[in-house]
Amino acid sequence: MPDRKKFIAFDRQRVREQIGRFTFKEALLVKGPIYESVLNELYLEGYIFMAQRFQHLINVEKRLIARLYMKNKVQEVPDLFWGLIEKCREAEKSYKFEEFGGKKVCFALLHQSLLLIDRHCPKYQWLYGEMIAIVMAIIKDEHKNVVELQEILARIFYRCGRHYSEVQQKYEDACNVLRDVCDLSLGQGWRPELKEVDGYRFDSLHDAASRKLAQIYLLRGRTLASTDMKLALKLAHKAILAIVEGKFRRNLLLLYNAYIEKHEYMIELQHYQMALKDMKKMYQSLMVEGKIEFMLVKCKVLKNTGVCLYALNDVRNALLKLRQAYAIARKYHYEFLEGTILQEIGKVYTSQKGRQVEAREVLTSARGIFLGLDDDVNRRKIDYLLANLNAINITPLLLKKCTSDDFCDLFYLRRWKTRCEPYWDAFYQEIEFHAEDAVSSVSTDLSRKSENDNGIMEDVEYKKGGMKYSVYLSDAARGEKTLTKRPLCLLWEKEYDQRNMLWNAFNFRFSVFEN
Repeated sequence: MPDRKKFIAFDRQRVREQIGRFTFKEALLVKGPIYESVLNELYLEGYIFMAQRFQHLINVEKRLIARLYMKNKVQEVPDLFWGLIEKCREAEKSYKFEEFGGKKVCFALLHQSLLLIDRHCPKYQWLYGEMIAIVMAIIKDEHKNVVELQEILARIFYRCGRHYSEVQQKYEDACNVLRDVCDLSLGQGWRPELKEVDGYRFDSLHDAASRKLAQIYLLRGRTLASTDMKLALKLAHKAILAIVEGKFRRNLLLLYNAYIEKHEYMIELQHYQMALKDMKKMYQSLMVEGKIEFMLVKCKVLKNTGVCLYALNDVRNALLKLRQAYAIARKYHYEFLEGTILQEIGKVYTSQKGRQVEAREVLTSARGIFLGLDDDVNRRKIDYLLANLNAINITPLLLKKCTSDDFCDLFYLRRWKTRCEPYWDAFYQEIEFHAEDAVSSVSTDLSRKSENDNGIMEDVEYKKGGMKYSVYLSDAARGEKTLTKRPLCLLWEKEYDQRNMLWNAFNFRFSVFEN
């Protein structure tokens, strides 16, 4: 007899009964591509809106993969893929039928979908942006007036506003959405999901939205300041209002920075009296703040106050404020501010008689700071101020040589002009000036053909490139016997400045940085 322990006995009919059978929809999910199977299931179950949006997401993913922008498909993360499918399916069902929870459940599920995608960012950042676009298309204006929907809508809007703020072309959309968040959450104690951003802890959703809105206004103002200063000033004012509307005590540092940017825009628009009045009030409240993070704000306020006082011809108090600002910048190692303050002090010293040596020392120190910071723009501003100072220093000597009747003085004038030519040539877009030495050409013409038939030299007018130059010779040079004094001078008749020729040359070279 065979040993029964060596054989396995089983009931075939019983095993067949234990094997589950696939339904038609389950079979579709097993056979074929997963995206097409899910899409067919959605159409069969009647989720038309979700199926259309799912088809759109599939096309976007294919396009991004074809362009090599990414290589990870959403289906490779099962918890993200199936979680998103289930939440969106339930959201559409609850939106259409009130017995499944209504719109409140729908928007709550959509908000959970955003949270689910956010956990997998930045790998699927494109999906987050597309999902936000779908959610915003579902939300209507009348939904904002329903009290039970306001909290969940505010949370969705806050996430949308943060996303829009990171997209360059959607600053206005970000401001509008965050403005809605502030309106919906005003006076409410709703806690945000993001309890801390950049080391700052939020007490409420309104606090987080108002802070983000103010940051967007300030960033947008800095971007537009170079083209539209008045609009930048308006945006800075809106930022201040957004901060004050929230818990401005917790956002005090951001509030002070917004005021500083507003004052700088007012200074650029030459509203010195208004800016000075505002800064005096601000400095009084700053005096009670002893934390180290407020020292930078104090330094900026003192510097801007000094600039306003100097513009209003109060030189003594302007220097006092600038020196106080410089002491703070030097103590706390604010190198950029230290350089800009020295630049302003150099401007004040340049305008005062007898302080040109101090001005040169101050500007040279500022230039060294900007060279160390690799700040080419401010370094060129200092170069302009040093060139302006040099022009002021040589003004008496230049005027003396322009009224002289000695040909040696003509040589010095020509040499100075040759040294100025690099400044003219570098800005050929600002002025059209030929590289040929005009004075040298005039002197060459004088040596070759400035004598008339009687061998007497005459005055010469030289025209080139729209500029007109005249060299007036002395009576002795003409060969005349009368020795009446006539100056030998170089006149730039189109752009004549009463002070000196080099002043014009340096101004042409650095005019763009002064503006």
